[in-house]
Amino acid sequence: RRSQRVSIGSSFEIRPARSSRIGTCFWMRSLSSTLITSMILERSSSTCAGVRPCAYSMDSFSSEAAPQFASIYADVAAADVLDARQVRFSFKRRNHELPILLAGLPVFSPKWAAGRAFSAVIDAPIASGPYRIARQSQQRDITYARRADYWGWHLPTRRGQFNFADITYKLYLDGTARLEAFKAGEYDLLQEFIARNWARQYRGPGFDSGALIKLELPNHNPAGFQGFVVNLRRPQFQDVRVRQALALALDFQWLDRMLFYSAYKRIEGYFANSPFEARGVPGADELALLEPLRAQLPPAVFGALPRMPSTHPPNSLRGNLLKARALLEQAGWHWRDGALRNARGQALVIDYLDTQGAMSRIISVYAQALQRLGITLNYRLVDFALYQQRMDTFDFDMTTIRYGGSTSPGNELFDRFGSHAAAVQGSDNVWGLRDPAVDALIAKVVAATTMRQLQAACRALDRVLVCGWYSVPQWYSDTFRVAIAAHKFAWPKTLPQYYQPEGWAVQCWWADQKIVSRAPA
Repeated sequence: RRSQRVSIGSSFEIRPARSSRIGTCFWMRSLSSTLITSMILERSSSTCAGVRPCAYSMDSFSSEAAPQFASIYADVAAADVLDARQVRFSFKRRNHELPILLAGLPVFSPKWAAGRAFSAVIDAPIASGPYRIARQSQQRDITYARRADYWGWHLPTRRGQFNFADITYKLYLDGTARLEAFKAGEYDLLQEFIARNWARQYRGPGFDSGALIKLELPNHNPAGFQGFVVNLRRPQFQDVRVRQALALALDFQWLDRMLFYSAYKRIEGYFANSPFEARGVPGADELALLEPLRAQLPPAVFGALPRMPSTHPPNSLRGNLLKARALLEQAGWHWRDGALRNARGQALVIDYLDTQGAMSRIISVYAQALQRLGITLNYRLVDFALYQQRMDTFDFDMTTIRYGGSTSPGNELFDRFGSHAAAVQGSDNVWGLRDPAVDALIAKVVAATTMRQLQAACRALDRVLVCGWYSVPQWYSDTFRVAIAAHKFAWPKTLPQYYQPEGWAVQCWWADQKIVSRAPA
């Protein structure tokens, strides 16, 4: 397998390379209510070697990094250096996922920070992975070069991996520029996320001649969540009946048929396409977790799980809007003076916040349905910097949020749905959700010791979130859409069960001019 170069087009942020470790071993024992973990680092050839960088990184991520890390590592009570080869992490409580998270802790050398605040360091990190940053052009591209002195090349887990000599990520301001650059041959691999683009824009001489190839790869990953989310900090969204009415106004079946080329499946909850997704009536294992919280939960949690509104016959958008109007009237919103108003005479107006404009066609359809209810939905398109600032400070009414699924949900749920995170700027709890029942179920998720317990806790949590109507779930695809330059790549015949195309290509593909690209079996 001959090492070559590969370049990837991206409209997403490129993060620094994470450091790697070898010989990480864990011993876990209970001591009263504390779980203590010891970790031995056996070898590394980088300046990240040893245990002091581990303790430094743990302290930095907990206190100085983005608030998500503080939530993820919140159950770490202390990181104590025992000797030159051992560091001990003490836990505040049982947490099945935390040892795995600590094994993946990005380790940064204190020499890299050189006494500066962690958040102020912009230098390339001192890391020990298979690639180093070779060059970068601010806001345009970054290139990683394969390291000949990588300490892990002889490991069985690294054989046949990371075969490219150079990997370049190119950044573009919008999807149109990114696609045209791909057609012009500026880079080699592109993943498409918009069904309409895939159906109508991946055409031209390059595709006709076979120089560019479209691949549709199976996607078995947990879909996670994607949907319209509302800011519960705004008074118009406090009533659950208003939030349910917003869900009734979305006609997914029409969108999928007319705009999405029937490429998507509907998301019904927060753990879509996974064994953690709630369905039907709660089972005995779910009820065991929900019953102690019955006084804090709506009765709907204990019945059949509500399905997202459908317009498949005999259902219709008109029928759904009639149900929505009834709910709004029950919540105190009535049509008056050309708009839906509350008892104070305030109109129900919602500003939808977007960046890059990808949702404009969908919002126009959604806004028409809401207008029939007397609700005004304004579309606000802003640049990414302002969008990020407003999201970090929770200055929005409605937007679209997506987060990937997990094969082992856990600590990230504290930052996503936990009450404490609702008041932390920059957290993932953009909803502003503060619910003691949700907090209690998240604690059950992270305390689970078997897969069955984990599934039951996640399903119970999913059920509570769905019945709260905090979002209008959208859709997901069970196919990865990837376009590549032909006659450059080859890959293993067997696809992994769970993967992301870009990461899989970088880690497991190789290049050989004699091999003609072909779709995986």
